[in-house]
Amino acid sequence: MYNLKLCFLVLAILVPKLVPADDKFETVLYKYGYMQKPLGRDKDRAPTEKEMEEAIKKYQAFNGLEVTGVFDEETIKKMGSPRCGLPDYEPGQSRSDRKWLKNDLTWFIEKFSKTPIKKKQQKEAIKKGLARWAEVAKLNFKQGESDSDLKIQFGVKEHGDGFPFDDEGGTLAHAFYPESGKIHFDDSEDWQMDKHVGKNLEVVAAHEFGHTLGLPHSDVPESMMAPYYKGFMEGLHNDDIERIQKLYGPKEESKENIGFCDHKYTTINAAMWVGSSTYLFVDNLFVIDGSTGRKKKTKRIFPGAPNSVDAAIFSQDTQKALLFTDNQVWSYSLSGGKFYLNYGYPKTHSDEVFSKPDAAMIMKDFEHVERVFVFKNDSIREWVPYYEQLTPESTLKYHDFFIGVPNHLDAILSVNKEIAFLSGEKYFIMISDEQVVTITGTDMKALLRRCTKISEQPVLRPFYITLPCSRVIRS
Repeated sequence: MYNLKLCFLVLAILVPKLVPADDKFETVLYKYGYMQKPLGRDKDRAPTEKEMEEAIKKYQAFNGLEVTGVFDEETIKKMGSPRCGLPDYEPGQSRSDRKWLKNDLTWFIEKFSKTPIKKKQQKEAIKKGLARWAEVAKLNFKQGESDSDLKIQFGVKEHGDGFPFDDEGGTLAHAFYPESGKIHFDDSEDWQMDKHVGKNLEVVAAHEFGHTLGLPHSDVPESMMAPYYKGFMEGLHNDDIERIQKLYGPKEESKENIGFCDHKYTTINAAMWVGSSTYLFVDNLFVIDGSTGRKKKTKRIFPGAPNSVDAAIFSQDTQKALLFTDNQVWSYSLSGGKFYLNYGYPKTHSDEVFSKPDAAMIMKDFEHVERVFVFKNDSIREWVPYYEQLTPESTLKYHDFFIGVPNHLDAILSVNKEIAFLSGEKYFIMISDEQVVTITGTDMKALLRRCTKISEQPVLRPFYITLPCSRVIRS
């Protein structure tokens, strides 16, 4: 009798507790790709016992459960857990080529959550979710406008994409593969920034961004890309890192500079001297104002301007700034310490060759008339404010007039007779001796070592140079 009781005890331990089959469990298997709906005449056919068993086994194996082939308690518990709305299997669809064809992406929140967390906190969660991928792969993310690559919104039930959300606790969010860029969150959820309360927005966002970057779900239960929500995760799993690097390559060694006004930036796009201070346009989005030491978005200093500026100059005589971007020119007047967009601007020029110029400079000729020159590759053109256009195409090369200037230019700092060419980590000062220009290369940190005024920066000696006459088509 004792042996018989022991036998029953062993069986109770070894045999999983079965739960009666339910249509909603079958629905889970269909919804997430473990079984395929019959088509045509067989569309109403129920799955066979063998098909159901194989689908359950497949589900259990993918989600790190004991493979029993039956609806046991652990399987049912997992099926009822909150998760991402994307399928785990998508038969017939290749996953290896789903990626963005660029590494620099912009994001924008089209519709914020109505939960108690503030908009600023929601943006911070999005930034942190994206940063997890940018820290390990060759990817860069910046907040943009409504035409951004990644478009984020919160909604409930049917929200316009044909994949309605359920109530709290089911589907948390879903995203679409490249290059759709759509990421949707169920606003029925208790979204939180807290690591231990509600659903952590940063972690769910990081998971969904994985999809919008091209990653399908992972069968590694500990990974960020596993389909089910596990609570707060400190970082990415090795499985996530390997897969995202396979798509976009590993993160390159940082080239970020800590320089002008002690701000961080990766690239210098344009520069100009205003009064006695330097304005540095960096990272296709910001301006570092040397007069205040602040780093702001370009549009906050130059209302209506594009995010990215290719070249810039400022006229001390007229107190006007010209910003060049793509094939447009923006003119601003400085008054009371603020820039105001001038009437009739921006102007569009038809010279596609000089679209996205490398740099621009302003200087005075022998008659003390200000001249504005635009550089692109090895060519040079003049912008004539009176006619609001570039001089016609010519064979002039800027090396003919600025001897020793590097082939690659990031920006030019120019005021009256003082010129500095910025290129990579070096700058080149123009010095004149009997109308002959000589150049010396110096570490950029010496020029942009801190937030300083011109009088405190390296002295640029006056020069005069013979420049080509303007050739303008008169209408």
